[in-house]
Amino acid sequence: MEQNDAQLIRRILQGDQDAFSALVKKYQKGAHALAWRKIGDFHIAQEITQDAFLTVYKKLGTLRNPNAFAGWLYVIVARLSSDWLRRNRLTMESLDADTANAVDKVSYSQYVAEEQATEADETRREVVKELLKKLPESERTVITLHYLGEMTIKAVSEFLGVSPNTVKSRLRRARNRLKKEEGIIRENLGSFQLTNQLTENIMREVSRLTPAAPATSKPMVPWAALGAAAVLVVLMLGVSNQYLARFQQPYSFEAESEPTIEIVDTPIILDIATKPAVRNQFGRTNSLGESSSAGTKIADTTSASVTLEDSDKFATAQWTRGNTPPGGYVHNVFTTSKGTVYAVSSTGLYRLAADTATWTHINVSVRINNDSPVPMTEHGGNLYIVSEDGILTSGDKGETWHTLGPRPKGRAVGLTITDAPDKRNTPADITLYLALGDEGIFRSTDGGTRWQSLNDGLTGEQISTVVAVEKTVFAGTNRGLYRLDSGIWNKLPIDTLTAVYSLAVSENNLYVGSGSDMSGLPPIEIGQPLPRSESHTIRIFHSADLGTSWTEITPKYKNLLPGPPSGLTVLAAGETLLALGVYPTYSIDGGQTWTELGFDPYLTLVSSLAAASGDERTFYKTGVFGIHRTTDGGKSWHLFMNGMMGTRLNDLVVFNNRLYAHTSHEVYQSTNEGMSWKKVRIDGEDNSGTSFSNDSNLVISDNSLYFLSHINDGVRIRRLSTDGNMLIPIQGVPTFDDKALSTESRTDSEEATRVDLSEITSDHFDEYAKTKSFAISHNVFYIEYRRRLFKYRLGDSEWTNTGFVDTSEQNDEDYAKGFSIAVLGDTVYVGKRDGRLFQSLDEGSNWRDVTPNLPLRFTRFKEIVFSGSTVYVATDEGVLVSETGEHWRVIRDRTDTRVVITQFAVDGTEVYGIGDTGTYRLDTRGRWEQISSEVVDEIVALAVTNGQLYSAVWERGVFHISLEEAADNGLTHE
Repeated sequence: MEQNDAQLIRRILQGDQDAFSALVKKYQKGAHALAWRKIGDFHIAQEITQDAFLTVYKKLGTLRNPNAFAGWLYVIVARLSSDWLRRNRLTMESLDADTANAVDKVSYSQYVAEEQATEADETRREVVKELLKKLPESERTVITLHYLGEMTIKAVSEFLGVSPNTVKSRLRRARNRLKKEEGIIRENLGSFQLTNQLTENIMREVSRLTPAAPATSKPMVPWAALGAAAVLVVLMLGVSNQYLARFQQPYSFEAESEPTIEIVDTPIILDIATKPAVRNQFGRTNSLGESSSAGTKIADTTSASVTLEDSDKFATAQWTRGNTPPGGYVHNVFTTSKGTVYAVSSTGLYRLAADTATWTHINVSVRINNDSPVPMTEHGGNLYIVSEDGILTSGDKGETWHTLGPRPKGRAVGLTITDAPDKRNTPADITLYLALGDEGIFRSTDGGTRWQSLNDGLTGEQISTVVAVEKTVFAGTNRGLYRLDSGIWNKLPIDTLTAVYSLAVSENNLYVGSGSDMSGLPPIEIGQPLPRSESHTIRIFHSADLGTSWTEITPKYKNLLPGPPSGLTVLAAGETLLALGVYPTYSIDGGQTWTELGFDPYLTLVSSLAAASGDERTFYKTGVFGIHRTTDGGKSWHLFMNGMMGTRLNDLVVFNNRLYAHTSHEVYQSTNEGMSWKKVRIDGEDNSGTSFSNDSNLVISDNSLYFLSHINDGVRIRRLSTDGNMLIPIQGVPTFDDKALSTESRTDSEEATRVDLSEITSDHFDEYAKTKSFAISHNVFYIEYRRRLFKYRLGDSEWTNTGFVDTSEQNDEDYAKGFSIAVLGDTVYVGKRDGRLFQSLDEGSNWRDVTPNLPLRFTRFKEIVFSGSTVYVATDEGVLVSETGEHWRVIRDRTDTRVVITQFAVDGTEVYGIGDTGTYRLDTRGRWEQISSEVVDEIVALAVTNGQLYSAVWERGVFHISLEEAADNGLTHE
């Protein structure tokens, strides 16, 4: 059986070199792929890979968390690659230099053949390198690790310290960006093979080395000092048990030398339980430190810090999760028979007791997959939940969880439990049925220890759900409804040509929501245009005799308009039914009559979103923004996440020492450094509503905070009131909408180069039409709209077209990406999508292309900001800085390495940045100084106030680092 990293490391530290060989074989391709991606030379990358593993072997005893080995190795390879680049310049070696030696070894003809093959390989590698240059840094790394390193999605995730979903997203974006060229890269990278001698070379060198052991070492404190040292250890342990991890075993009675105590700062801790019986934590392991405001740790973290000879180059400050405004994707919501509601999100498991108005976070450990709805059920007073790798159960309302054992692999879509036919009051007196979307249904008759496939009668269907009515089990698929009869699935004769979206059970009543098969549709992501459908073929059926007979109770819609194919979720509470779809309906008589509730504009694929019934008037549904609740039978829905830590943020800024955040639904403020959040009223309304799009912006200028929001008929600009508690419209500002694009408002220069909007497909028009960028300076507002730049000065009667237009070739991702804009007084910088930078010194009346002045070539802008009169331009190849726009320089770190920054934060004259290799501060010499080496992925915004640096991370919330602590650790000194 393959051993995990921690088990291999334990053996290595005990002197087992075979274990180290296994570790090398496991990671050498990934390490080499990373080095090749950074260096660009295949053979030098092999040398760096060998050096990296030798460093690993020598320093293995300093690794604190053996489960973080992959991330630790990543940092070592990255640092060795950077060191090599700093010391060397890639040059092509002359053929003549090696000819003599080569000919001595082989015949000339063989030599020529080998050289031609080598040249062909190098040519293919160069082609691949040029193609990869089209990708941003993060996508380039992922696709190289996946194809050249032959690493799985999960392995790349662990190696880079990001979530599997992030890896999938980057791969998908890279493939879309490369289009047909992706096949060339895949084929060529897959054909580049490491030499068979790499592992042998490494092990040969390792045989001459001794790893850093975590146990006893050479004598440091003699017996005479043993008592005093022991007292010191006891005292320190007594102060706080957190110091326990900083000590090795005090001494060994079997040591040949004089007994000693050795105190070191970086021991390895091997406290590994192979199968914990009780789990008290929840969430996935991430590259960021996560801790709740109450001090309860949400997830174990993996730090990307290492201890090498040049360890002073590695910043060890940790990002810590803080409270976040409510909002974010919720995987599942489940209601028990006693009215208690449970919700599963990426921040934990939450419980809502009956007659309470606040969710309570339950500290449990359930490994979840963000692609899974995390099914829950109850039976015999116990809760059951499907984790990523097993089934857990709780008998104390979710406070503690015990594992039943591993489960079959696959995306879990349902779990139901019945009493076993022969109930003997043992753990095996229940039968569990687990539904996996693509793999079918599995059954366990021994309490979840062993599982057997139960797919006789199912022929390739995709499973949507599974339920039980007493002891009769039903399965919904994309081809109809099935009932389990004597171990065989029999298809029931209802709407046999359509798919089953949902099943609902109320006592002995079974309700089926069915419609067109949507299994072939690609997953719909946030911000992605929805497919349209000319008709909705949805039907609802009811059976009160375990599926023997059926009655159709489909609502008769009066107003049925084309819309997105939404599926149908049916909820039942007694005789009350709620059918959720594009046109939700409500029935209080078991479906005999229905009441239309109106069009739901915020629906995506409802059949993929969880929902639950509380009582006849109270229902819950999940979505990308969180949990919504209705208490009037579905007539009105409200975001209901009181007490639930959010993850969804679109923007984060600091204004007047307060944090302001936008969640797409609401704008919130925090006056206590993110410990708590309060909703900001908009236009006098307490509920900001759901009309604000993801592209809305919070912008600070001239000691004012502005909120630019998108609504159905255009763009609105609001300013924060003087008390900081309300966003109010700016009087006199004309609505920014399609009227701003009238022929009269276009300049002559733009008429010649304007974009032909008729070429934009309807699927992309809404995204294309929205503004993507917004900037303000001295009461002049700049907005991008349909790839043009407009401006408005307070007091004017209309918006003015500046004539600046982007006519560059566009791809799908460019629809969601806009100009990069920075404004200071009359000076305006705008970066186009194609990587060209423009400057205007007269508020956008005249423009000049300053791209030829730049000392760095790049393809994409990340962000542009001003600090004082200095402009900083972040690109996918590094950061450029200039005072005037005439002369530019590239900002490097202390090792003369370019640092890629994705987000800036400016605090007076202090400039901070965050990117693919960590978090940085600009020192007084104009160099990047690393604050933290943790890789923070999918950054939305960076902000700084009161000695704290804050990062908003997509779908994960707000994190912070203490700058004072970083300075105390010597990370921000000259």
